Amino acid sequence: MLESFFDPKSIILFGVSRNPDKSGHYMLLNVREFEPDNLYIIHPKAESISDIKCIKRIDEINEPARSNIDLAIISLPVKYVADTVCECVMHGVRCILIQSGNIGNSEDKITQKKIQITNILNEYEEKNGYRTRIIGPNSLGIFNNINGFFTGIMDFKKKPILHQNKNNLSIVAQTGLVVSGYFVDLFESQDVGISQILAIGNKFDVDECDVLEYLISDPYTKAIAFYLEGLNNGRRFYELCKDAIFNHHKIIILLNSGRSTLGQKAIQSHTNSLAANSKLLDGMSKQLGIIQVNTFPELILAGKLATNISLPKGNNIGLISISGAGCVLSADFAEIFGFEVPKLTDEMITELKTIFPPWAEIDHPIDMWASIEQIGTKAYNKVIDVFLNSKLFDIIIFCSIAGRRTILDYESLRRLVKNHPDIPVLLQLFGGFRELKTNFSEELERPNKHDCYLPIVYNLESTFSILSKLTYLSDLKKRI
Repeated sequence: MLESFFDPKSIILFGVSRNPDKSGHYMLLNVREFEPDNLYIIHPKAESISDIKCIKRIDEINEPARSNIDLAIISLPVKYVADTVCECVMHGVRCILIQSGNIGNSEDKITQKKIQITNILNEYEEKNGYRTRIIGPNSLGIFNNINGFFTGIMDFKKKPILHQNKNNLSIVAQTGLVVSGYFVDLFESQDVGISQILAIGNKFDVDECDVLEYLISDPYTKAIAFYLEGLNNGRRFYELCKDAIFNHHKIIILLNSGRSTLGQKAIQSHTNSLAANSKLLDGMSKQLGIIQVNTFPELILAGKLATNISLPKGNNIGLISISGAGCVLSADFAEIFGFEVPKLTDEMITELKTIFPPWAEIDHPIDMWASIEQIGTKAYNKVIDVFLNSKLFDIIIFCSIAGRRTILDYESLRRLVKNHPDIPVLLQLFGGFRELKTNFSEELERPNKHDCYLPIVYNLESTFSILSKLTYLSDLKKRI
């Protein structure tokens, strides 16, 4: 039934604005771009908006079209929402997305309206032969990158990238940020493949469990990231995560807010959820290998790594840096997050001496500057090649700068990575020129173009933290 949210053939809109600067107008423009088979606008006064004819009531739609509406999107003042929902249910609309902030203006009104809507849902479930599903209220809605369907209220000319190798991230969140501000980040960076995004709002009906159950079967989704302010059904969420991870080989990422007393109070005013028990979620994450993060940038980074590298087979890490500081910081984080930093073998040192000046000391982590001064950035490829072929390492991180003297031999680097798909290789950039950062990303993070993905990261601590959790998940899957 959730399919009608993500791929509706017939859509009806309530609350479209004639003012081109209003959210309700952008919602129309975004939905119209999807080109559904049928698109209707209910408006009390307008004859047409953006060249689309308006009608005043659902029953003005002729049969059989009226009985085959997949999705209603409601963006009305709160006092009109509940009655509109009931009208849609009575006309057999399969799914309803409520963008409005709530279904009532007070706690008493919200309770009354919930009862009213629930009674109508129950009554018409038998008459319609199915139960109408509702997302929201307080939901900006959906982005489906497979077909381009988008219900957001911002003006976007571009969309996030879809990786054709199906290594994509889907995001489920109790916030509209994922289809607004962070949505902009995703399409501007183009470095994370996206399948589906859904803002679930206040969870009157459809919740995180329903969406997880749907996304488990999405062939384009490799990892599913959640931002949650509460859990409706902890046991069901646990069982679905377990099924997703161990039977469907998905990776689950979780940002759980409301860990503080003030945060829990803020949740009440935001989505009216009961904050999830943090200790319960911590235990669930340990049992199932869920990747817990603390911020939205970490959630996106975790999604980027989870969808584009193989799970590490162990905790031996190779560390390469353009600077001594990079070596020290990498060594610190390796130890903090439980990685082993093996000593280089005599054979490796002998081979590496060919690209270093005679005075250079070769140790691990390995400081590359002297070698780069001697032969340029192809020194990176030599060291990475030696590391990959040594069989000593389960992960390799090399640190550099996006500078004109540090541009990499991309083709050779891509070839090395493709020849060793079971050993993740990551590039940490310590700053540099913006246009060169873009160039690095276009050459290393575009699997649709190069059939290869080498992640570029900018926060060493977060990267080590996430890699440690992916390594833990890998080990857990071997043991279960």
